[in-house]
Amino acid sequence: MWPKCKGYVRDMASKNTWPLYLLLASCSTVSDETPVVFSVEPGCLLINEVVAKKTGSLNEYGMDSDWFELYNPGPGDILLNAGEWFVSDAGAEDPERFALPAAHIAGGERLVVWCDKQDREDTEIHTNFALSASGEHLMLYHKSEGRNVVVDELHFGEGEAVGPVAARHPDGSDHWVVPTTPTPGMPNSAALAAQRE
Repeated sequence: MWPKCKGYVRDMASKNTWPLYLLLASCSTVSDETPVVFSVEPGCLLINEVVAKKTGSLNEYGMDSDWFELYNPGPGDILLNAGEWFVSDAGAEDPERFALPAAHIAGGERLVVWCDKQDREDTEIHTNFALSASGEHLMLYHKSEGRNVVVDELHFGEGEAVGPVAARHPDGSDHWVVPTTPTPGMPNSAALAAQRE
């Protein structure tokens, strides 16, 4: 029997939010023992860490680039189906700015996305935009039936409550700190500085 998942859809024009029941198009299972079923709703996948200024974090080309990290806070795996998941630094004005490729994020695991305008997927994922330390509105969308579920969003930058280099601590929490050393793809408990007020 196909699973039914409860999600929430935000109409980008009216800003209304209402429940949406999604069938197998947004849910899947690998086996009865290992479900890959999740609710496509706010918080099912989180922006967990962001670096919008040079910190010495190098991508596979040896470039010190902007990046952010997605974190699966749940126990089950999440499959990112190509053409369904998007990230944007332009908010509702351009919700599908960059389409994430197909990916698998196990429960408690992370996915690093480099924001360096490379617009390609080699060893790692590279978006078609960069991040600005002065301020951005980063969003994660899931496209379903012609509408976009705002899965997570983050206002960050100089002067914001969350600065241009920030991490949730512990992973997946609402508590943001300034890491003394960013930890792409690793737990955010490794190196921490003072909490931003």
